[in-house]
Amino acid sequence: MHTEGIDSVELQESAISQFADGEGRMPGDPKECRMHAANCRDLAAQATNPSAKESFTKLAEQWERLASELESAEAFLIAMAAVEPQKPPPSRRRKD
Repeated sequence: MHTEGIDSVELQESAISQFADGEGRMPGDPKECRMHAANCRDLAAQATNPSAKESFTKLAEQWERLASELESAEAFLIAMAAVEPQKPPPSRRRKD
């Protein structure tokens, strides 16, 4: 993709649109994941059962991990959109 004259917002939209849902969004939202994580931490703090507390704490950690992975994937897609595709080198096949 040739990126000369394209601003970062256009580049981000271009990269994400290749993998986005029908509404132009990445599948999954890091902010939403972090809200779920916060909710799980609140539930863990309120839990009186040690097993429930541990389960909610682990769920919070998983939501946080998912948020980080989504952000990394989005950054990777943006970086890849900025890379100019390279033509393969000419074939060196011998003509017999």
